[in-house]
Amino acid sequence: MLDPNANAVGGLKIGYSRGMPTYLAPNLFTHKKQEEYFVTNLYAQALIYNNFHVTGVLVCDDDSNKGADAIIKTLGSPDITVQITRFTLTNYLLRRKSAEKRVDYIISKILQLGSFEVPVNVIIYPIEMYTALPINKQKNDNILAERIHALINENIDKLSLRDGSFINHSIPPKDDPLSHITHHISLQSIPEGFHSNYFGRDKLYINYDFDNIYFTQEDIDLESNSIFEKKNNGTSSVLLIWADFYEILYTPDRIVASLTKKFIESSFEQIFFLSFYTKKPHFMENPVHISQIK
Repeated sequence: MLDPNANAVGGLKIGYSRGMPTYLAPNLFTHKKQEEYFVTNLYAQALIYNNFHVTGVLVCDDDSNKGADAIIKTLGSPDITVQITRFTLTNYLLRRKSAEKRVDYIISKILQLGSFEVPVNVIIYPIEMYTALPINKQKNDNILAERIHALINENIDKLSLRDGSFINHSIPPKDDPLSHITHHISLQSIPEGFHSNYFGRDKLYINYDFDNIYFTQEDIDLESNSIFEKKNNGTSSVLLIWADFYEILYTPDRIVASLTKKFIESSFEQIFFLSFYTKKPHFMENPVHISQIK
């Protein structure tokens, strides 16, 4: 979803699913060398489809920014030296991590007032979309926690039906202590056999800052510049830049455009951008996206 006013990208998430939530799913990689071998093999498969006689992939010990991370051995052709790097929206992920901690605090305050027997999604709609965290005042979060706890108690019978329905609560624009934070709070019951896709614990799951933090073109360009400065003029002929498809909110096009602009002149003969899920169950169900930068 694109907000033209903030020039920002954000995601819209379904409240629950039968599968394991992304943040709980096991990781595809457990260490750096495994990541390098995996990503290089994805590229090697593309070479095979284009009639290259690939005979193997070797991972190098060199961990410098300029040295080769892997070597693709081919029959009848020179070895292909490969540099692998991850495209990480550092500032965006830091904001999201801070937001996750904030949601965890709100859940803690709710549970201090009492726990619940049924799992509940809580959706807090902020006054405006933002690319930075709103002022995190504990007073505001304490008021939010008290209101959410009261709303769940008032509607526990409906939520216990577990039919996936929404219960909406509007915040008056004036004379309400939450009016400067949110205009709307919704509760959603989670059907039997389904899992919440929102961050949470102890049967409380909140879609607030954690899912409403957006990243901007500036975030993208900063990372593109950082990769260029670190990797250009290295010893490898191929650069593979990869990203977690979930972390970039399923929007690789703007990242590809930024990288293409930055690497229009570089020391690499070829550059590719790959995006895929780094969680095992999600990777198995989704294809790898590959774009040629150069």
